Amino acid sequence: MQSWSICISSIQVIFVMMSLVYRILCAKLSMNSGLRNLQGIILSLLVMLAPFQWKWKRKLSKWWGC
Repeated sequence: MQSWSICISSIQVIFVMMSLVYRILCAKLSMNSGLRNLQGIILSLLVMLAPFQWKWKRKLSKWWGC
């Protein structure tokens, strides 16, 4: 059962990394107003992926009982 919890934590790590990348891009893009729409695209992607993270965790825990 421990391998499944490693699997779930690796998914969490991926999302944490994505949010960190977004924050770094946010800080850089706020200096450059010409790339504001790219910031909006990244934000919308993260908003779209957020529910999937929750669904994956729920499905993984349901299927593998971790």
